[in-house]
Amino acid sequence: MAYDYDINGSYLYELSKMPDIRRGEFVHAQGNDIPDKATLGVANGILTTDATLHPFMVDINGVKMTPISRFQNTSTLFDIKFMREYNLATFDISEAWYWIPDKGQQYEIYRGAMMYLWNQKANTEGMKRQIVQRIYSSLTGKQLEGCETGKFGKMFNPFIPAHVQSASRIHVVKTCLDYKVSPIAITGDGFVCENEVIGLKCSDELGGWKLKQVGKCLSIGSNVIIFKDGKNSEDYELLMEQVKTNPKLDTYAKKWYSPISLPVALQQDWEGLGNLHRLDRAFSVTSESKRLYPTKPKNCGDLVNGKYNSLPWNYDVLEFMADKIKVYEDDTE
Repeated sequence: MAYDYDINGSYLYELSKMPDIRRGEFVHAQGNDIPDKATLGVANGILTTDATLHPFMVDINGVKMTPISRFQNTSTLFDIKFMREYNLATFDISEAWYWIPDKGQQYEIYRGAMMYLWNQKANTEGMKRQIVQRIYSSLTGKQLEGCETGKFGKMFNPFIPAHVQSASRIHVVKTCLDYKVSPIAITGDGFVCENEVIGLKCSDELGGWKLKQVGKCLSIGSNVIIFKDGKNSEDYELLMEQVKTNPKLDTYAKKWYSPISLPVALQQDWEGLGNLHRLDRAFSVTSESKRLYPTKPKNCGDLVNGKYNSLPWNYDVLEFMADKIKVYEDDTE
């Protein structure tokens, strides 16, 4: 049995707590000393860790990973405080910019809008609900617009999204560490584990934990979680049918027709909203590369009948094999 825990509106919640950075000043610093009054900050330096579970990401060939060993990293002040509090890593800071509030009363300027959107989502259904979800999902993304192209949008401000993303990752890992959870998988804003987390309070509140689903599941590497009675239950049944027919297959493939959803229409084909389009999905049970597996399933039959533990990669090994790093990503929605 597997338990799927999720944070309610994780990015929405973390953004709601961000201050008005116009009501403060940025201070440039070098070395490991942090200004006492700093509440936000980004720092560049050398991170060293041997923790098998931590939230400190590094980009390898476009893939976000959480390795061990020693590597160059840009961390937020949230990351630095968390790693020091939980003794997860050391961080030798070469250069940093810290934000210090210094202009009177401070305000969480996003909170009103975030709570409005959260309440709208809770009280709507269908397409309106999808639109609300799309709006609040874009509020962090719009502040990152232009990072890849250099054509910055009017809302460009990566300082805030960096802290939102960092706080969300920390929330998940902190909960796992506090409740001694050994996760099957870390999802975007939650985790899947084998046992119920005793003592973890769940609620419908923004930023609260919820038990999203419970049941049999297949975890295929770090990016594919399929619950028997969940959203992707068809995938579970199709995969089990493939295993029954030919357990030696090492690739799961599926083709189907689905209406063009609102998120896809907004990005690709507004005129096609609601029309059917063909979707192709395939992944190999042996191709996982985000984590190191001492033993791996050789085929689908091995996958459904076994349990395979993983470890974080050593960063030195990742650098050597960077051109071979890849991860399955479901871009059908």
